[in-house]
Amino acid sequence: MKKSILKLCVFVFLLLSGINGQAQLRQGHIIIDPYYGFPNFGKNVAILSRNALLPIIQEEVPNLSDDIEIGIKGYGPMGGRLEYMAWDRIGFGVDFIYNSTFANFQVDSLNPDGTLFDKFYVDYKMHRIRVHFRANYHFLNKKHIDMYAGIGMGYNTRLHRVETDFLGFHDLSNSFAFAYPYSARIAYGMRVYPQENVGFNFELGLGGPLVSAGISVRFNPLKEENDPIRFD
Repeated sequence: MKKSILKLCVFVFLLLSGINGQAQLRQGHIIIDPYYGFPNFGKNVAILSRNALLPIIQEEVPNLSDDIEIGIKGYGPMGGRLEYMAWDRIGFGVDFIYNSTFANFQVDSLNPDGTLFDKFYVDYKMHRIRVHFRANYHFLNKKHIDMYAGIGMGYNTRLHRVETDFLGFHDLSNSFAFAYPYSARIAYGMRVYPQENVGFNFELGLGGPLVSAGISVRFNPLKEENDPIRFD
């Protein structure tokens, strides 16, 4: 999945690299940043959830096997940022962040002689969505590089689904949906433009991916042909 996203980013970069554009961010510019980030904390949460269930299972399942098969995978955090330069150094926009976690494991109950008595499964799925309204201050705005500090606040939700045949339950969806409905982010980012309007984005932050990177596309739909290009 990650390799496919990287190939897609490279393809988009090559496709758009020939588009003409203005060489520096200015008022009226629009920036689009699709990205993929690291790490996915949901995988660790899934492991902790399994460990929290084990004491309960041990009380209810006779002769619990020590060999528990577990599979965990996840996608993201990934998303996209859209920013509008309200002034030459200040921009406002939206940051969409998505990540998911999938976990499944099987518990074997044994007879006293060690033979298999029964099998129980647990299947867990979690999708997390955050939408932040962003404000960025661009303290370095050059021809080929843009560096900024930003803050964001907005909506946060987790969608849980748990299915199991253990203890007669089948669907425990939303039984531990503990996410606050609000989310915030502080970030430090950089964009590098080897082409005039197409480059790469990098961002460090809290309240979302710790590290993210992707493609950056900038353009000014209100640009006039005779506008002078300025460099700070």
